[in-house]
Amino acid sequence: MLMEAVVSTEPWSYDPYSLPIPWRKPVVKERLRIGLMTTDTIRTPTWPIQKAMATAAEKLAKAGHEIVKFDPPDMLGMMIDTWKLCALDGNKALILLTSLT
Repeated sequence: MLMEAVVSTEPWSYDPYSLPIPWRKPVVKERLRIGLMTTDTIRTPTWPIQKAMATAAEKLAKAGHEIVKFDPPDMLGMMIDTWKLCALDGNKALILLTSLT
């Protein structure tokens, strides 16, 4: 509902970085396949969060949905590579974009 409300304001009419894609109703299958990521390889969630995720996964599985364990790639390595890519020009582009706000 939130995204439908946001897209209904046609943000592309005033934001040049928004793509002009109108809202489409999603096609919802009766049986969903849901990825469960228990860690991001940098931090492991606290035990209450782990328990909540396990409980949710169990209830979803009992409701007939497929739960697939998702093991993410090396997130720290990807973050470091992204930081390096963003700074290729000495952060000139980032400074320019943030100075406009």
